[in-house]
Amino acid sequence: MKKIRSLLAGFAVLALFGSCADDFQNNNGEGSLSLTTTISDDMKGVITSRALSTEDETALKDGAIVWISKKDKGVVRKYKGLANVPESINLASGSYIAEVWAGDSVPASFTSKWFKAYVPFDVVKGQTTTVTAECKIANVAVAVKYPEGIEDLLSDISLTVFHPDDQLTFNGLEDAKNKVAYFMMSGSNKDLRYTLTGKQINDKVLNMSNTLRNVQSGFKYTLNIRYNPEGEDAGGVVFDVLVEEEPIGEEHNFEFIAAPIIQGYGFDLEDVQIVPLGKVGRKVVHISSAVSVVNAVITSELFVPFLDNDDVDITRVSDDVRNLMASHGFSFKYHDPNEALEDDNDGSSDQPFDGATLLHINFEASMLDALEEGEYSFEITATDENGKTSSRTLSLRVTNAAADVMPVEEAEITYDAITLRACVLKDDAEKIGFNWRKLGDTEWNYAEGVVDSRSYGAGTNFHVTLTGLEEFTSYEYQAVVDDYLDEVLMVATKSHTYLPNGGFEDWQNVYDSALKKNVLVPCAKSDGSDLFWDSGNHGSQKTSVNVTEYDESFVHSGKRSLKMESKFPSIIGIGKFAAGNIFIGKYLETDGTDGVLGWGRSWPSNERPKGLKGFVRYKPVPIDKAKPDKGYVEGEMDRGLIKIALVNNDVSYGTEHYGFIVKTKSETLFQDEASYVVALGKKVLTEDTGDGWLEFDIPLEDVHPGTFNRIVIVASSSMGGDYFAGGVGSTMWLDDIQVYY
Repeated sequence: MKKIRSLLAGFAVLALFGSCADDFQNNNGEGSLSLTTTISDDMKGVITSRALSTEDETALKDGAIVWISKKDKGVVRKYKGLANVPESINLASGSYIAEVWAGDSVPASFTSKWFKAYVPFDVVKGQTTTVTAECKIANVAVAVKYPEGIEDLLSDISLTVFHPDDQLTFNGLEDAKNKVAYFMMSGSNKDLRYTLTGKQINDKVLNMSNTLRNVQSGFKYTLNIRYNPEGEDAGGVVFDVLVEEEPIGEEHNFEFIAAPIIQGYGFDLEDVQIVPLGKVGRKVVHISSAVSVVNAVITSELFVPFLDNDDVDITRVSDDVRNLMASHGFSFKYHDPNEALEDDNDGSSDQPFDGATLLHINFEASMLDALEEGEYSFEITATDENGKTSSRTLSLRVTNAAADVMPVEEAEITYDAITLRACVLKDDAEKIGFNWRKLGDTEWNYAEGVVDSRSYGAGTNFHVTLTGLEEFTSYEYQAVVDDYLDEVLMVATKSHTYLPNGGFEDWQNVYDSALKKNVLVPCAKSDGSDLFWDSGNHGSQKTSVNVTEYDESFVHSGKRSLKMESKFPSIIGIGKFAAGNIFIGKYLETDGTDGVLGWGRSWPSNERPKGLKGFVRYKPVPIDKAKPDKGYVEGEMDRGLIKIALVNNDVSYGTEHYGFIVKTKSETLFQDEASYVVALGKKVLTEDTGDGWLEFDIPLEDVHPGTFNRIVIVASSSMGGDYFAGGVGSTMWLDDIQVYY
């Protein structure tokens, strides 16, 4: 197996300085990704029947799909076509996977191939990570080799490879020389069966079969046909097959070299360092690189008084300049690979930086403590021997204030709580905390700060978590350190996720391509792109009937309510009972006279509603379309249903995903006690509610407690609608329905 060691100067995929990165303190933040994708058709010397031409490659790139996934969050970016991938993609720092799919995913083909790339990578705050994703053939490839002279022993030769969903045949010796068969294997099917047939010289038919077990994607299996003329089989010849297994294409061992990494020791260079006047202390910056750093330029106005210039390349200074800079509080040392370096002020924790060269830059306290109040910066630019460059800036704000308030992190704002953070900038403080109040109030509340240590010295961080706040409400706050009061700032709590169009005010006639006509649906956009709710109108409209519509004559608030009426849509008397209904999801298709419905939409797992509230009016009639075996008996009063469920389920339909797929023809129906149901609540209406609105509250009760990913809400004017049972004329109105927390 040939191994190639390649140094890809333009592909910075991973920061290879594991020991360095562990020693630096990285805070979550944003970096960027530069993604390059190539498509490799290397079949390791095998002549293919259809080589990858420029035209083929263009088509593959145009149809390729790119996913960027974060290990703890799933897919965060998706692109169709490589030309549509931005040159720079901003991502939060962390671990990711880049996946690229291209080609035709068919069960078996001599021409169509499926290409995939899978590249893990890390994003570092403030840095650009460059990734190359090489798409390689992801099929299982099968080739055939016949020995010389076999044509003298066997005629009408053919070899067929059987895939569970298809089969491919190599017809004759010449055909086998120029073909490779490509197969797509599923998770449940891991075997390929093959059969060799032909006519032997004694006119007997050879029919020999065997199985390739546990074949692997991205591997080529060459079936080497062999024969032993001295065998005891009829005709004196024994045939067998030797299977040769090898990865598709060459195996490359790439060494990826990242640009130099510039990091603060014990602080983040992305943040302005707020420091107390006269007590800044020492700041240390490291420049690490897998190869030599040939230029390290530091720019600052603070150099002008003693260097007569604002920048200096510390890799090229003379001893005199080095000593001059040291006398003004600036020193540095260039470390060779594996050399111990000083990690702190006293040198007691010297550690090696294996496999990386490093510049250790000290901004001494003698220089920084002498700074007056104001803002100062040191721009640092490093270039390695491969020409890769990184730039970062050490920014300082020297202040005589007693506290520095940190920006409120988005992750520390909820619907009823906010965490405030600040840093003490004076020694021997006796009181630290925050004043806070609801915007518009005149009286302040005080909350004492919580610290990690017992001292309140300069540099001590403290925080306060305010609880019991109101949802989607603004609050004012200010840091308190002894008698010092910082400026008044403002922050707002978050708003929960709520049902869109819960008052059913928005309706559109949206074109249904299957029906080739418009269908009335509850959404705001004319193309239906904001569809959250749907109904059975797609089925009943085959006879130009709506079972679900809006009503402007009877409303709780606004201009419209939702009206669902059970009907019997028919043409010349031929039809089927249809209950008025509404559900979260989408009407997917009509199978004959039956519906296929996608129930449920995604819902934030950290926002669990306590239940569903709203207003209902119900006018039932006796059941005239009965289903006694399902509990819907003719003559009994019809029943209405409102149901809410939280589910942990993902069912695909084409490219779309739902919590459950309802198929009325096969009676594939949502089961309240199913394992995927996390919580459930429902209200069954058994009688006429009168002429006004009835307020309802449906609490959610645990069924199978745990996490959930989707919410399901469904309402029907006839509870037996799934079985096409109920009373023609039963009507339900809903208005102002909403989940609550």
